[in-house]
Amino acid sequence: MRTASNRRLRVGMVGCGSIAQIAHLPNLVRLSHLFELVGVADPSPSVSGWTAERFRTRGFGDHSELIEAGAEALVVASPHAAHAQVLDDAITQRIHVLVEKPLCVASQDARTVAARAEQQATVVQVGYMKRHDDAFAALSEDLASADVTLLSIRAATVEGADLHRSFQPAGMPTATDATQAQRAQWRESEREQMRAAVGTDEEDDIAVYRGLFLADFVHDLNLAHGVLAAMDVRPGSEHTARWWNQGRAGFLRFSTSSHVACSIDYVQIPGRTEYDEEFIVVTDRAVHRLRFPAPYLERAPTLYERRSQTDTAVTVRAFRSLREPFATELERFHASVFDGAPCLTPAGDAVADLVSLERCFQAGRREMLELGERR
Repeated sequence: MRTASNRRLRVGMVGCGSIAQIAHLPNLVRLSHLFELVGVADPSPSVSGWTAERFRTRGFGDHSELIEAGAEALVVASPHAAHAQVLDDAITQRIHVLVEKPLCVASQDARTVAARAEQQATVVQVGYMKRHDDAFAALSEDLASADVTLLSIRAATVEGADLHRSFQPAGMPTATDATQAQRAQWRESEREQMRAAVGTDEEDDIAVYRGLFLADFVHDLNLAHGVLAAMDVRPGSEHTARWWNQGRAGFLRFSTSSHVACSIDYVQIPGRTEYDEEFIVVTDRAVHRLRFPAPYLERAPTLYERRSQTDTAVTVRAFRSLREPFATELERFHASVFDGAPCLTPAGDAVADLVSLERCFQAGRREMLELGERR
């Protein structure tokens, strides 16, 4: 097997929206010693063409054309509902994939992806970039190396609505040239997957689950599951959620097998330009706190602090991570493909995330309907 140091991975970018423009494509170019960009694909000809010109590569209409052009791997940042088909096609041809979260809309599709990836010996890495942050690694090492009891996990995020738009490149076109037939097909595919995931295809429910759950809650939920794995603690069976303001605010709760509460809060504020995310783990020995910057900022540190106390002193460990997690996850993807390095965020972990999201949404929707609070 050739090592990561002497081979470039031929990769194609699927989906040319904000996260591709802001993070994935610039990092693929910066890591040109590891990656060769074969091309970009987007169903919007104007978006695909503009992006191809910007990154001096070829533009295509869909992922199958990238594979035909010689891509050995795909970075997938297409809409959620497109993931299952792209992954199925890629794995069938033993094409490795780094796919933005969520892995799929429905956990049953994610299970299929995880099983087939294992059968085909294909790397499928999910784009939970915060798991690749050095500050989270420091937290995990602290928790795994100490004989401690978990008492609480809680996370809270406050961000501006459409904050990512302020980071988009100037002149980026919108996908207005997709055909009416294409749009109808995408909507129906999403409805089918939502019915499979949470048992409803009402437009309001789809909007909430697509945004608040699959885009917002999912990151901190994956962090929480990562903490439980580091501490060898199993998730429990208690799940619930609430949301309001048309899904622009809400909370998610689940328990461990020993009934320790894990809570995730999210609030979106129109016009806000600041980003505030805090992730706190409390044990019987210390309080561990992570503070994340806006994920689109470069060279903005993630802060990790551990505070422990004895009868005579308070001990504080502080750590600041400056490595870009979007770049780190690409480097680890490359190492998994060529060196057989363990995948830090594999498809199997994403299945557990989706199962929890589905259970929380279903329980919350049921309780809110019973109380007449759904809004």
